[in-house]
Amino acid sequence: MKLLMKSALVCGVAATILFGAKVEAAEKSKVEAEIINEDEQKFGDENAVEPGMAPDHLLYFLDRFTEKVQLAFTRDDEKEANLLMDFAKERLAESDKMADAEKDQYITDLIDAYVAYLEAAEEHVALVVMDDAKDQVSKEQLTDTLEKVITMETSSKVDDVIDEAKKQELVEKKQDAYLLANSLRNLDQEQVKMLREQGFGFGEIVKVVVFAKEGNKTEAEIVAMLKEENKGFGEIANELQINHADLLKNIMRKKEKFVEKAIEEAEESGNVEAVNELAKSLERIQKEQIALSMAKEFGDVEQRVNKKLQRIKEKVAAGQMSQEVADRKIKQIQQQAEKKMDKFHKEAKEDADEIAEALEESKEEALEEQQEQAKKAEKAEKKAQEKLEKEQTKQQEKEKKLQQKEEEQAEKVAEKAKEEQEKAAEKAKKEQEKAAEKAKEEQEKAAEKAKKEQEKAAEKAKEEQEKAAEKAKKEQEKAAEKAKKEQEKAAEKEQRNDEEDEGEDD
Repeated sequence: MKLLMKSALVCGVAATILFGAKVEAAEKSKVEAEIINEDEQKFGDENAVEPGMAPDHLLYFLDRFTEKVQLAFTRDDEKEANLLMDFAKERLAESDKMADAEKDQYITDLIDAYVAYLEAAEEHVALVVMDDAKDQVSKEQLTDTLEKVITMETSSKVDDVIDEAKKQELVEKKQDAYLLANSLRNLDQEQVKMLREQGFGFGEIVKVVVFAKEGNKTEAEIVAMLKEENKGFGEIANELQINHADLLKNIMRKKEKFVEKAIEEAEESGNVEAVNELAKSLERIQKEQIALSMAKEFGDVEQRVNKKLQRIKEKVAAGQMSQEVADRKIKQIQQQAEKKMDKFHKEAKEDADEIAEALEESKEEALEEQQEQAKKAEKAEKKAQEKLEKEQTKQQEKEKKLQQKEEEQAEKVAEKAKEEQEKAAEKAKKEQEKAAEKAKEEQEKAAEKAKKEQEKAAEKAKEEQEKAAEKAKKEQEKAAEKAKKEQEKAAEKEQRNDEEDEGEDD
């Protein structure tokens, strides 16, 4: 017989996802139904995903093929991580859709696909977080998205279809992913590199590091237990008495302290918007802690009930107890378990109400602080404005006096400059007249000198011309004499040639 564990959600979907298996009962109490309904209204929309083409559609294979193509052509780890997480969310949404349609044959495969996409996304998220070149904002957004994918819950109809082994696998995978998302920042790069070279994935590396720390072992010893002793992580956890719930509690406590410190800083700065956002984060963390505690208590109840039921079953089988007595005892056990769960729900609801009240008080205090600071700022601004106006008035008067003084000095300077200008003009006039007279004299002298030089040059040119003419005449006479002689010689030569010709004729 199963007990109701669905109500372990209490203050958020994250409860059963992160911290344990579900137990169902034949009937849900009115209180349980109200709490579940209230929580689904609060948290159901945050991670809601519309399913795409259903697996029973003839073209569903094209939808999955398109996803593979998108992944094949994506080379950026951050983009690929977001794609994988989107596809994981779609698989869960599709499993809910198939459960509603009572097509149970598709659900197990969809859950397997969700787990596969989740594991692949973890690797790419880890690569981004461990990359020093990536900015911190991208890393925070990516791990936050991973947590949201982890905290998506399957419907009760899906839970009815998948077997206990699959439920347990799903819980463990989500726990591992949550552990990875919150432990990556603390990993040593060299240690990660060494473990990657040994063939470990990031999820396994996180477990090795965490188990070593929690079990007072070295990473090398954990690796030896895995590889040399062929032990699984579950077996190692049992041997070292490591509990997943305790690990997650520690993570939540650290996150809670970090957020509380951030809220204090935001309150000091008067940033109401930041206070409100951080307060919501703190509320979610605290509700997850409540859910964790409830899951543990429900788990203890489940174990005790299962033991009692097993003993009853054995007694009935051995003939030591009639079926009628067994049914009566089983009913009593069920009623006792439901009373305990009702008590847990009541306490959890009270704790959740206290957290909500604290959140409202924090918001009100932050708002009051902001209003007070705004008043102080307004008062200080008004005072500063008045002081500024006084200083401006004083400065204006000072500038006015300075301007008057400068104008007076400028008038004196202008008057003096005018006098000096007149003197300079008079002096320049005299100098100009003197220079003109001197220039005139020099011009006359230059003209006289030029005239003499011109006459002298003309006379010299005449003499040279006469000499040249005389020389030309002599050269001409000489040339004529020479030509005459050459002519006479030519005539004599011609006469001799004629005489010689006459002699040859004879």
